[in-house]
Amino acid sequence: MRTVAPPHRILTSARLDREASLDRDYAAVATALHYDVGVPADQAINRAIESFRPGETVRARWDRARGTT
Repeated sequence: MRTVAPPHRILTSARLDREASLDRDYAAVATALHYDVGVPADQAINRAIESFRPGETVRARWDRARGTT
């Protein structure tokens, strides 16, 4: 069983600081929620989609998805 997020889905500093794209970044946010925070996969997917706001950075989206803002 894999317990580490796949490398292409890790939220690096470069990814966190760019403008969020629903199609490009939701899988990375959902994967990070699942692997790093321990949220069940179905809930992580829903949170990643619901946390998207056009025109903001991935970091803002990630903070909202984790519930830190």
